[in-house]
Amino acid sequence: MSQSNALAEDDTIDQPVRTHLPFAPVAYGETDTGSVREHNEDSFAVVPHLGLFMVADGIGGAAAGEVASRTAIEQVQWAVEDGETTWPSDGVANGPESGPRRFIAGIHRANRAIRTLARKDPAKKGMGTTFAGVLVMDRCAVIAHVGDSRVYRLRDGKLEQMTRDHSLANHLVEMGLLDPDEVDTFPRRNVITRAVGTHESVEVDMRIVDVRSGDAFLLCSDGLTGELDDGEIGAILREHDDPITAVAHLIDTANEKGGSDNVTVVLVQLEPMHA
Repeated sequence: MSQSNALAEDDTIDQPVRTHLPFAPVAYGETDTGSVREHNEDSFAVVPHLGLFMVADGIGGAAAGEVASRTAIEQVQWAVEDGETTWPSDGVANGPESGPRRFIAGIHRANRAIRTLARKDPAKKGMGTTFAGVLVMDRCAVIAHVGDSRVYRLRDGKLEQMTRDHSLANHLVEMGLLDPDEVDTFPRRNVITRAVGTHESVEVDMRIVDVRSGDAFLLCSDGLTGELDDGEIGAILREHDDPITAVAHLIDTANEKGGSDNVTVVLVQLEPMHA
């Protein structure tokens, strides 16, 4: 189960994170407007030297969604990579907790930045974004998300969803008010219950999982999962070892099945580090 992080919005960080990975992340990301939408409001980042991988799906008219998703990606990467603020001195700046704290602090920073931009421009009022990210560290990965963009892990050929959708449909399923088989036809299945930038504070779900050589992490916007079920996604990942080929096939298949939304996919494969 995902767990909400305990890092307050004003908790801060004072030293750059130093990531020493026993794995060599081989990653590729791509975003596509889809077959129906005129504009792409998704953003993503692949930053192997930090072990940082992210997807964001913006919401808001007048291209505001694109601004929100891009701002989230930029703010989180900046927090993980650089960071000039400090947190209370009882922590070890480059200890095991520094990476997760930077990561989550970046999402809170993104929330504030998006709200500041919206206040300055009435056309961007109400804009926000989902966020799904993975920070690969020593022998673990930190997974953080807000909204319905997802993170999956493929291990030994088995695909597992590592995030829990913050959506109205999923909430109703968890309450026993909607059958899981009815989600695809639920009229408001795209309504999300959490987003970065839409409220003064944001609740981030975070979990830390172990990693093994050969693991793969898939990050995606709902433009993929709205068209392909987990079985179809898993089959494509098992069929194609190369991240570039796998990502291309996932996006092409989503478009072939309707392409009703922007679709963004990042695939990260963890390979052993060679001397």
